[in-house]
Formats: sequence, structure tokens, C-alpha cells
Amino acid sequence: MILKLCLGIFLIIFILLAITLIKTLLVPNPNKVTEIPTPIDINKANDYGSSLSKLIKIETISSRMIIAERSFFYFIKNLKTSFP
Repeated sequence: MILKLCLGIFLIIFILLAITLIKTLLVPNPNKVTEIPTPIDINKANDYGSSLSKLIKIETISSRMIIAERSFFYFIKNLKTSFP
């Protein structure tokens, strides 16, 4: 009885491994990317970095106070102008 149970478990594991192996072999290889990446404009990257730095410094705290709402709307306004 125990031998049949062990044989059944072994058979199930073997079938699952076989299915996994077959599915792995049937997946096509991804094509190699041959595009040359566009060069990064350092000046533009620095401008974006400074704009992001200014946005991070704006204090936006979740609150129902009018001051918090004003700072949030100020943040949104600057976000739209910095990153259209």
C-alpha cells in the first residue's frame, strides 16, 4: 500500500516536471534588441532634476486646513508647468 502511494506521488511529480520542461522548451527566445539608445541630453536631465528637486521641497500634507490646500494647489500648478 505504501509502495503504491510513493509510486503515485513520484509519478505525479514526474508528470509535473515533464510539463514544466516541455513548456519551457516551447517558449520562443526573445529577439535581441539591436536599437542604439538615444543619447541623453545632460542639460535637459539637469533641468528636470532641478525641477523635481523644487517640487519635492513643497510641503504637501494631507489635511483639511486651507493652508494645506493652498500648498497642494501650488504643487499641482508647479507640476504642470515643470512637467507638461
